[in-house]
Amino acid sequence: MKAKNKFAAMLTVVTVGLTTSLSSVQAYSESSNLDNKRKPELVFPVISDVHIDDGSTADMNKFKTAMDQLNKAAPKQDAFVVVGDLTDYGYATEYDKFFSIYNEKKQGDVQSMFTMGNHDYWNGLSVEKAQDRFLEKTGMDSLYYHKKVNGYDFITLSPENGNTHGLYSVNQINWLGEKLAGAEKENPDQPIFVFLHQHIKDTVYGSDLWGTQENKELLYDTLKKHPQVITFSGHSHYPLEDPRTIHQKDFTSVGTSSVSYLELEPGKLQGFHPEGYRDISQGMLVEVYNNEVVIKKRDFHKDDWTGKPWVIKNPSKKINLNIQTTEISCHRLLQLQTRLRL
Repeated sequence: MKAKNKFAAMLTVVTVGLTTSLSSVQAYSESSNLDNKRKPELVFPVISDVHIDDGSTADMNKFKTAMDQLNKAAPKQDAFVVVGDLTDYGYATEYDKFFSIYNEKKQGDVQSMFTMGNHDYWNGLSVEKAQDRFLEKTGMDSLYYHKKVNGYDFITLSPENGNTHGLYSVNQINWLGEKLAGAEKENPDQPIFVFLHQHIKDTVYGSDLWGTQENKELLYDTLKKHPQVITFSGHSHYPLEDPRTIHQKDFTSVGTSSVSYLELEPGKLQGFHPEGYRDISQGMLVEVYNNEVVIKKRDFHKDDWTGKPWVIKNPSKKINLNIQTTEISCHRLLQLQTRLRL
């Protein structure tokens, strides 16, 4: 059996039986009647953890493959987002290799958005100089910023040092709160997209080990005031096939996996890095319609989609007792049942 097939079989074993999260994702997929003839109002890929490395061409080839497939799947993109770890060490030469591919493959009028990742700091420079290099090489105006794309709000955060768990300062989080409040006031019925490298603690698969730690309560509490928020984060490299990679409670969180390679949580029979893990390359394509957000998961190593799309219905609406029960996660149903008994 080839390594890729072995890894796919292992992944099936790892993810089987995760019924609580899976039921929520299935409900969204099954309740939506996807019509390929519809024209989305907004289209953008989200990838992360490209890890361009001076010592190897393997990740450059994976990045080229990912860009080619996303361009074929979505020939008219409005934005392209990379949520951190563009490079393996943040060397100038690694950025140059990244952008030699990106600038060749990107669509002409696409809005490019990048966040820093912890690896982009690991170059021996001071924090300030590493940030300066990131801004110079990416062309971003600042470490965190807000853009409008086709009338939709894109808010991009970056960790403020190279710590594995990241640092999102009080100042950055307060800025985020102001931008969220302004976006909701202007367009209360639209989703708000937030991008960051490290997962928000205790949300998606991998956030328990790889999520934010410092100021984590302030960050979560800032986001939970706005149920229409959809966050995208990388860092853990955990697989898109796992149903826990999408999390919905006070807002929606999505893990973006990795273009470079996959990892699993510690304690699995197959190990943290099972056989064939470097053959796996994943990312996603997001389509936004007037009443739902569709997230398509891509196996770049297979040149194919993986699983059903995640379809988030009415992301600006809070869950209430009047909506169909098929759109309520098992966890949320238990919460409601407990309250009704009291």
